[in-house]
Amino acid sequence: MAGLSLNAAAQGQNPSVISCLEIYDLASGSHTIIQEFPFLIEAPNWTPDGKWLVVNKEGRLYRIAPDGEGGLLSIDTGEVTQCNNDHVITADGKWIGLSSNDPANKGGYSSYVFLVPFEGGTPRRITPLGPSYLHGISPDGKWAAYCAFRGPDWQHMEQDIYVIPTEGGEEIRLTDAPGLDDGPEYSPDGKYIWFNSVRTGRMQVWRMKADGSEQTQMTFDPDRNSWFPHVSPDGKKAVCISYRDDEVEPGDHPANKHVQLRMIPSEGGSPVVLLDFFGGQGSLNVNSWNPESTQFAFVSYKQTSGNPLFPGWYADPEAAVLEGEYWIFPTYSDIWTDDGSKPVYPEKRTAAYSQQYNVQTFMDAFSSKDLVNWTKHPRVLTTEIIPWVEYAMWAPAVFPHNGKYYLFFSGNDIQSDEQYGGIGVAVADHPGGPYKDALGKPLIGKFVNGAQPIDQFVFRDDDGSIYMYYGGWRHCNMVRLNDKLDGLLPFEDGSLFKEVTPEGYVEGPFLFKRNGKYYFMWSEGNWTGPDYRVAYAMADSAFGPFERQGTILQEDPEVGTGAGHHSVLQIPGKDEWYIVYHRHPLGDNEGPHRVTCIDRMEFAPDGTILPVKITVEGVAPVKLD
Repeated sequence: MAGLSLNAAAQGQNPSVISCLEIYDLASGSHTIIQEFPFLIEAPNWTPDGKWLVVNKEGRLYRIAPDGEGGLLSIDTGEVTQCNNDHVITADGKWIGLSSNDPANKGGYSSYVFLVPFEGGTPRRITPLGPSYLHGISPDGKWAAYCAFRGPDWQHMEQDIYVIPTEGGEEIRLTDAPGLDDGPEYSPDGKYIWFNSVRTGRMQVWRMKADGSEQTQMTFDPDRNSWFPHVSPDGKKAVCISYRDDEVEPGDHPANKHVQLRMIPSEGGSPVVLLDFFGGQGSLNVNSWNPESTQFAFVSYKQTSGNPLFPGWYADPEAAVLEGEYWIFPTYSDIWTDDGSKPVYPEKRTAAYSQQYNVQTFMDAFSSKDLVNWTKHPRVLTTEIIPWVEYAMWAPAVFPHNGKYYLFFSGNDIQSDEQYGGIGVAVADHPGGPYKDALGKPLIGKFVNGAQPIDQFVFRDDDGSIYMYYGGWRHCNMVRLNDKLDGLLPFEDGSLFKEVTPEGYVEGPFLFKRNGKYYFMWSEGNWTGPDYRVAYAMADSAFGPFERQGTILQEDPEVGTGAGHHSVLQIPGKDEWYIVYHRHPLGDNEGPHRVTCIDRMEFAPDGTILPVKITVEGVAPVKLD
């Protein structure tokens, strides 16, 4: 049994997944990845002639050669295009049985069983009732076995195993034990139906005669729940997927779990663990043995963060490792609506350059233990806490110092020295707040060297000096902060501000040090347009000079546009780097509609930064030591 498999979210997975189609070889005990896909595929079958594997993707069926050559080839299933991961190939290889919503079922979803020619064609529905989830077709092709939910209403559904003639007729109920019976599959000789049942407390493997008699328990695992037994063509063994019972309820078989492939003798005996891997739902839902009974196919998954990292219009992300967790502090860019409808903006009018800035009166933060799963910390900073800011609360920069956490921000987007606003600082005992205004006024509230006081970044050098780089309007200044972070210290020449503007600079400065070199980075182009991008320079000092080295982050017309205003994240103690940035979704031309993303950032042997490939997948989990 499975739910509709339209995308990763439908399976309870993360927004992005890498599916690895693999083949396990019994003789060597090895498994080989045939092909990786940057999207969800599930439930491979192996055709009786050995020529094809059949998988499902986004409600449709595809075939692929066992060596991966030629990629996925679509199988025509007519109007039936909401297939889930329960599909079976008949023993003669001529038909595919599948479970799907009926297109005639307008406005709802209920799984029914269909037969469709393997080479494609018009599907024929064989179950009159739903939900019905196919798992087996008898070797002679005359009977289909499936798990069905039957009852007067959802509160009184019973989940049992049924069979029905493939040419049509009445369905016959084979099991009636309390709880879920699922995964019915015929043995190669047609004498037995194997299935899994929760009737003894845990999900265990069972088998019965094809007429439903002699229901016999085959596994007795004390601490595991085992699903979907698949008997090999030689009839000697069965492989199944198994979950830990302290992680998964007996009646559930979710995705994204650490599971085992297990093999049991067809006449009973202790299971043998073949492989521990990351998978679950969709990995081994249907029979996938090769004709020789020497190999079988399955799908493992690489969990990735997906891009964007979290829902919402968020820009200018500052990433950091704080208190053993990853944190991201972004600008709240615009009002997000889950259904994509036009938001309702406040009626209040201000002196803001754009009235849309009036919604930017707070900042959210996000934390993660693995770069993949993020927790939202709402409104860690608001204009109620910082009363001198009325709108345009932008570009947070977090800095741990003396046991406290300082959150630098800019407010009011001042257009001249006659307006009040600029760069402020808040302080808290924890990264997630609560923060309070550290100064009660801007730290920097005037234009100096032509730099608008926005887009601040704070950097601690090896000698303990703390510098802040900031500036919009194509100018960048550098200042030195005192130990309390509430004022400026003069440089050796007595000045308080040094302009360090590199060629092409627009806004969004960032600095980090690697292997003795200082990497200065910034954004170029128009923040509302597709040309927004990130460039960088390398220097031997935090003071520069910063000579433009090249562009390392920019749009990909097939992924996203306007990739810029970033930060850089280093995994502590490792030469492993990530760039966290915002971009515009494809087809969205609203300037404030920006989303926060992450991708790997790598270096050439000479220390230069390699161009970053922006992705939909994002990054794999990375847990901190």
